[in-house]
Amino acid sequence: MDGLSKTSQFLKESSEEAVNKIKEGAEKLSAAGPVAKEKVIEVVNDVLAVLPILEQVGYRTNEFKIGMSIAPVIEISFSRFLNVSEEEVEKIKKEQEEKTMFNMILSMLETANSISGKLETDNFDFHETIVEISVPPKVSLRYVNKDLKKTEIHLLGDDE
Repeated sequence: MDGLSKTSQFLKESSEEAVNKIKEGAEKLSAAGPVAKEKVIEVVNDVLAVLPILEQVGYRTNEFKIGMSIAPVIEISFSRFLNVSEEEVEKIKKEQEEKTMFNMILSMLETANSISGKLETDNFDFHETIVEISVPPKVSLRYVNKDLKKTEIHLLGDDE
């Protein structure tokens, strides 16, 4: 068997395996019982309940997305819009100490804010912090190219 045939066979087997994995995942997702779906709703409601409190400590929610997969993911993007005193933040933390979701997200935001303040780049500006509520949770820092801010972007098919 020559190199091209081997590569072709490998790609065929790999794509068949990928399709099977996708089918398995889709079956597991559609088979998720009412208890699993209720748990997702409960977590989403917990997240939504703490968003106004996070705004009190200076983090505005830009948007949130819910990704449905075997392990659902809630992705929330935040911008720091207000510098709140350390005393005020500590007071709100104390008031909300029983809200695990609030404390987890705030901790991630504070860590990300600390890191973003130390990163320097000439071509990019810090834009937002993205928190993923999943297993395990994840935080991302989003930087946007400075030149993109100067350019008006039109979507294809936008005739207005």
